[in-house]
Amino acid sequence: MPLTDDQQTAVLRAAYPLQPHQRSAFMATLYTLLEGRHSIGDGELYRVLRELQRQHFSPPIINEHQPSHELKMRRSQSVELPLPPT
Repeated sequence: MPLTDDQQTAVLRAAYPLQPHQRSAFMATLYTLLEGRHSIGDGELYRVLRELQRQHFSPPIINEHQPSHELKMRRSQSVELPLPPT
């Protein structure tokens, strides 16, 4: 199903905070949900994205007893994708 440019941007923004393995599952589930549809409104898409993000997002576990420099090193080693232009 074709999505508008704004809808595609919404999908990318919803997938952005997910880890790569979560992002793949998120996109596969979204594709399955939208398969066979001819159109979807912005509001309905946003509700679907919100629910999918809740299902696929696992917040990082931060150990309060771990030295802060180790947390910073771990954060700097993660790979982040840039946000799509608005």
